[in-house]
Amino acid sequence: MARPVIGITTYVTPARWGYWDTEAALVPAAYVAAVERAGGRPLLVPPSDEAVAETLDVLDGLLFSGGS
Repeated sequence: MARPVIGITTYVTPARWGYWDTEAALVPAAYVAAVERAGGRPLLVPPSDEAVAETLDVLDGLLFSGGS
């Protein structure tokens, strides 16, 4: 049986890796780990208006990251 695909919303933030200094779409790794522990297959969803319906069509669930 295939694991459910769970989308996790990402956010854009400045990021640095080695010589790279750019904006990146990120999510804390704890979100990914939580979906995996629950038996899901995480799929990071970038903050973009393009192809929203197509992206949602392949997901079995959606986790909104962040909050306060």
